Amino acid sequence: MTSTTAAKAGGVTRRNLLGSAIGAGVVGGASMLPMAQADAATTERNVDVLLVGGGIMSATLAVLLHQLEPSWTIELVERLDKVAEESSN
Repeated sequence: MTSTTAAKAGGVTRRNLLGSAIGAGVVGGASMLPMAQADAATTERNVDVLLVGGGIMSATLAVLLHQLEPSWTIELVERLDKVAEESSN
C-alpha cells in the first residue's frame, strides 16, 4: 500500500506521524518553559514578548523565540490550567 493509498484509507502516513511527533515536541517543550500562575489584577511586570493563548501556535512561537533570544523575557498567558489543553483532550 502506498502512502497516498494509506492516507485515503485513513491509515498512518510518514507525514502524519512526523507532524504529530513535532507537535508533541513543541507542546512538551513549551511546558518546560518557566510558567507561573499569577493574579492578573495585582501583578505587573515588564516582558519582552507577551503571547496570549497557550495553543500550538503560541507554544511553538515561545519555544522558537526562546531558542533565538534566550535573554528575552517571554510571558505566555492562558486561561486554562495547562498549555494546549483545549486541543489535546
